[in-house]
Amino acid sequence: MSDVSNVVRPITIDAELAPRRPTFAVDETYWGYIIRNTNGPNIGMLALQAVSMFFGAAFVAAGLGLLLLPDVLAGAVDLSIRAVAAVLFFGLSAYLLWFASRGTESELQIDTSLGEVREVVRNRAGKSSLIGRYGFDSIGGVFLDRANAPRDQAVLVLRYRNTAQTLPVVGGPVKALEPLRDRLGKDMMMDAVPRRAEKTIVPTAL
Repeated sequence: MSDVSNVVRPITIDAELAPRRPTFAVDETYWGYIIRNTNGPNIGMLALQAVSMFFGAAFVAAGLGLLLLPDVLAGAVDLSIRAVAAVLFFGLSAYLLWFASRGTESELQIDTSLGEVREVVRNRAGKSSLIGRYGFDSIGGVFLDRANAPRDQAVLVLRYRNTAQTLPVVGGPVKALEPLRDRLGKDMMMDAVPRRAEKTIVPTAL
C-alpha cells in the first residue's frame, strides 16, 4: 500500500467496533468435515517457497553442468566424482522443488468414520499433501489458547495426549471458536464415538 500520510490523515477504527470477517470455514463431507483457514496464504511461507524454487532450479542446473562438463574443462576431476556430486545436487533439488510446489493452504480433516485427524496442505491446483495423521485416541484435549492472542481472540488447539505438544487448528474470535471447540471435543472424546486401534504417531509432527 502506498504512503498517503501526507495527503490525508488516516482514520483509526476501534478494533472492537470493526467488523470481523470469518477466519475459518467448516466444509461438511460424507466422512466428517474439513476445517480451513480463510485468511489466505502465509506471506513468510510464500517467500520461503519462492527461495526453495530458486535454489532447486539452481541445483538442477549445477548437477547437469557437472555431468555435461567437458573433460578438458573438468581437468583432474574424475567423472565418477562428478556423478556423485550431481546425484547430491539432484537430491537436494528434488526436495526443494517438492517443498516449493506442495502449497500453502493448510487444512485439518476430521474423519469421524475412521476416527482420525489428518493435517493436509493443498496447492493451487488442488492437490493435497499429507503432513500428519493422528488418531482420536491420541488427542488428550481440545481447548482455546489465549496466551498470545489479541483481546477476544484465541487459537483453537488439540493437545497430544497429556503432553505440552499441541496441534493448532485455527485462530479467530473466541465466540466463533467455542462452538467448533465443543464439536471437536464431542467427536473426539465421547465414548460413543467408534475407536480404531491406536496408530503410530510421531509427536514431533505436532
